[in-house]
Amino acid sequence: MATNYPGALDTFTNPTAGDYQNSGTVPHATQHANANDAILAIETELGINPKGSFASVADALAGKANATTTITAGDGLTGGGDLSAGRSLAVDSTVVRTSRSITAGTGLIGGGDLSADRSLAVAYGTVAGTAAQGNDSRIVSAVPNTRTITAGTGLDGGGDLSANRSLSVTYGTSSGTAAQGNDSRIVNAVPNTRSINAGTGLNGGGALTADRTLSVAYGTTSGTAAQGNDSRIVNAVQYSDGTHLNIPSDTKVLIASTSDASTAAGNEPAFRIGNPSGTHIRMDNNEFIAMSDDTHTGTFAFNCNLNIATGAGQSVKLGSGGFSFLGMNGGITASGNVSDSSGYIFVPHGLGAVPKLVLASFGSSATAYAQLTMMHAPAGDTSTNIRFQFRNSSNGAVSANAGTPAIEWLAFI
Repeated sequence: MATNYPGALDTFTNPTAGDYQNSGTVPHATQHANANDAILAIETELGINPKGSFASVADALAGKANATTTITAGDGLTGGGDLSAGRSLAVDSTVVRTSRSITAGTGLIGGGDLSADRSLAVAYGTVAGTAAQGNDSRIVSAVPNTRTITAGTGLDGGGDLSANRSLSVTYGTSSGTAAQGNDSRIVNAVPNTRSINAGTGLNGGGALTADRTLSVAYGTTSGTAAQGNDSRIVNAVQYSDGTHLNIPSDTKVLIASTSDASTAAGNEPAFRIGNPSGTHIRMDNNEFIAMSDDTHTGTFAFNCNLNIATGAGQSVKLGSGGFSFLGMNGGITASGNVSDSSGYIFVPHGLGAVPKLVLASFGSSATAYAQLTMMHAPAGDTSTNIRFQFRNSSNGAVSANAGTPAIEWLAFI
């Protein structure tokens, strides 16, 4: 029979002791042929020297891997697979090749490719791109490691600089310690949920969980502020400092108030100069009142020449109170045209007490004097009740007697 090996095992019939060589049940020649076929099939399957370097074929078979055995590529490798075919493994791009170099940068020396071990060292020297050594004589005022950081009141830790040091807050309930944020003794503290709100004209603000900023909201609508260079602002009054008001020479100032100046307490006239509780001037559109305080009149002191300007109807009119000119070196000049009643110092009568025009000379020299010149009355003035009375500082009558101030001259023209 033909052998079934290696696809299957053959089945052989063994002869018995009573079988002859020509037995029809187990022919002798057939047995030899079947055995030869099986032996040949085994030899063909195993081949020549199937044990190889092993002690036996069984050992050789035991040392071989199955085709289902897998080679897996590990970290840094690619390839692999089962042994049903030849497999390859290769180093992937994550592996540093020996051609990779380490380059020494500024202040360092050494380095090179990784075909061998490499070292880097600090480049010490005295030129740019080098480092100074610790004992370099050029290094002065360096902080030594014996320098100490000392924990002050409310702090713990510190020490010399031979090692890293830490400082921490000392929490507690006694003097020299700090209270923690959740300390029950802290009351009425401002929580970080408290907010700063931006009011009209402002932007920003917010809860105190972070720093907050407020800024002016500039714009052209209600509730916003105009910037200093806003083109809509014209003829604005400029302040050069916190004391003086500077008004450009081509700017007109209009005070529209109609409040009348008076000596009443708390009077707020159209314009006021000075402290209302001390010496000040109150004025409106046609009156000046000198005040010594809020309710008492004071004195106008002109320390320069007073020139009554020319022109129709221009004059100084004095009310029922006195009008004193103090320390005037140049005198009082009233110039104008007598025909149109201009340029006069006019002292009206009928306002109560007799009005006075006082000319006072405060010179200390023997030649100091006060001079009053009376021009002729304006045309049409028929008054003849004109009286000039000269008095000295003690209110006594002044004459031309020796030892008294002299009346230099008095002229009627």
